[in-house]
Amino acid sequence: MPAAERSGRLALRAAGTLVTVAVVALGAALFAHGFRHGALAVAEAIASDRGADAVGDVPDGPSATDLSSGHGYPGADAVITLGRAGAAALVFGGVVAAAVLGRAVERRHGPRVGLRALAASARGDAANDPSLTGTLMRSGATFTASASLASLGREAPIMEMGGAWGDTVGRLTGRPRHRLAVAGIASAFAVAYHAPAAALLYVEEHLGMRHDRRTVSAAVVGALAGFASAAWLFGAHPIFPSGDDPLTIDVVVLCAVALVPAYLASRLFRWGRARLAAWSAPGGRLRWWPTLGLAAVAALTVAFVPLTSGNGMEAIVEVHEAARVTVGLALALCVWKLVATSATIGTGAPGGVVSPSLAVAAGAGLLTWWALDGLGAGLPEARWDAVLVTASVGVAISVRAPLVAAVMVAEMSADLRLLPLTAAAVGLASLADHHLAHERLFGPAALDDEDA
Repeated sequence: MPAAERSGRLALRAAGTLVTVAVVALGAALFAHGFRHGALAVAEAIASDRGADAVGDVPDGPSATDLSSGHGYPGADAVITLGRAGAAALVFGGVVAAAVLGRAVERRHGPRVGLRALAASARGDAANDPSLTGTLMRSGATFTASASLASLGREAPIMEMGGAWGDTVGRLTGRPRHRLAVAGIASAFAVAYHAPAAALLYVEEHLGMRHDRRTVSAAVVGALAGFASAAWLFGAHPIFPSGDDPLTIDVVVLCAVALVPAYLASRLFRWGRARLAAWSAPGGRLRWWPTLGLAAVAALTVAFVPLTSGNGMEAIVEVHEAARVTVGLALALCVWKLVATSATIGTGAPGGVVSPSLAVAAGAGLLTWWALDGLGAGLPEARWDAVLVTASVGVAISVRAPLVAAVMVAEMSADLRLLPLTAAAVGLASLADHHLAHERLFGPAALDDEDA
């Protein structure tokens, strides 16, 4: 074969692969957008008869404290609209249904679903092909819980579907399935968190792809294509407001003081949800009374503390919007979010914990700010920057993804000034975890299905 013809065929094949990767990325982006906004649309529909000035009607208790700023988000407003009894019933039913469906998928599809299965497929060492049907069913379980206003991350099924979609396209087209799966995961992550750089670090940290140049290229194209699709087609924007300019020494001091509470809260969150999941379903076998009990805890927590509803990112924004910060707002994020999400995950309902981990650590930072402010330290301008920085500790410790954590929050807020502080906070927290809990610092994580 002449060299020119051979070069032409190689170029044509490369172009075809690039187009296929772009199709995978676009499909993952469309699913991510539809899944996120579908769950939010349900909450908005429930809260639609609640006027913007109705926040003052919140009954006494944690919900009144948490929403005293007058800024609600759809999940919290929907909880208040339903009332405590109605909200508790809805959350309880949704969590139980999600747990039953999630366990059924595990029994039927076993190792062919979840991020662990996709990670094995992406590395090319999967014993069985990832199941698109099983992944769709798991996504349906997470959507059921999310639409019922439960405290749960919505992003895990988005990543799972991105990977399963890429694997399916690869099987249908004869293209390398593991590379397309990585492209789908990277695209889904970039859309879910408005963070293309963190998406690349995510696939490296969880899959270990840096030794395969073509797979890395597929991840880069997937992340950029997903991010561009979200920005141009869906009008996506940064999730968090940017910090205050300039960064001051007060921010550094507050972050240093808040580092220990953020680490402890994040570590407790990881430990708690793992223990509860093992208790409610030892060996994967569903035990009804523990499952129903945990679902009741999750439901009552959301009913009495509406800010625990949802994935946690909207609640973090409340810290920025609040006219005044109370201890109730800080506890809602740091303590009650931890309780509600741990109970939900403990039932066996499939879902993610990255967003709740951000909220728990951010709450620890806010609680530290509130305590120092009460002691007369006077750091009003440092509050929001410190909340963003300490939020990154949650991803590093609770999800065991320090590389992702170092850049993720800066991308989510479109505020690259925070990078030195988030990198320092994540580095110190990860070193502490390495020495105190003997966790690995870097390398592919010992991936748990909920670690997304």
